[in-house]
Amino acid sequence: MPYIKTPQKNEPLTRQLDVKSQKCGLRHTVYSPTGNEYTGEWQDNKKHGKGTQIWRTSGAIYNGEWKFGKYDGYGTYSELLPETNKYVRKYCGTWKNGKKHGEGTFSYSNSDVYEGEWSEGQRSGWGKIYYKNGDIYEGEWMRDKCHGQGIIQFGKAICFKYIFWIKHRYYGMVGSGLNSSLSYLCPSKWELV
Repeated sequence: MPYIKTPQKNEPLTRQLDVKSQKCGLRHTVYSPTGNEYTGEWQDNKKHGKGTQIWRTSGAIYNGEWKFGKYDGYGTYSELLPETNKYVRKYCGTWKNGKKHGEGTFSYSNSDVYEGEWSEGQRSGWGKIYYKNGDIYEGEWMRDKCHGQGIIQFGKAICFKYIFWIKHRYYGMVGSGLNSSLSYLCPSKWELV
């Protein structure tokens, strides 16, 4: 009986190249088609372990830990200022599943700085924010807003010992003991109304 050879089905060249280029373990710099570059560890063709990502269009840099292609663990994210051509650290702290999570410090573009706890990319828990004008708030946060008890110190040294959130308004206790008074605070300017 004659043997008939069946033709082999060839996969497309791009698929063959992709299979050959599966990344696992420590790699030198890998460039994407958009010009972004990554230097670090891989697992199952995803960034996993320690590594540095540089985005070509924005010039931003992330240096830290990765887990299956997302920021996870300790890392720093910096942005390039086009005017000075220098890098400015935007966030330094822990990440989880690609979002700020745990303890970290974030520098806002208006020069405000927040130090404290994060949950799923939002300020949540205990934290302290230093405003550009010299005001400082330290206290509880929830869903990226001041919430619960805290202390606010104005640049002029007026100090509210407690901040409360009552019926969609911020209230503060000025002073202590018999000299205490409850006052409404305007959250956009943190001043007495």
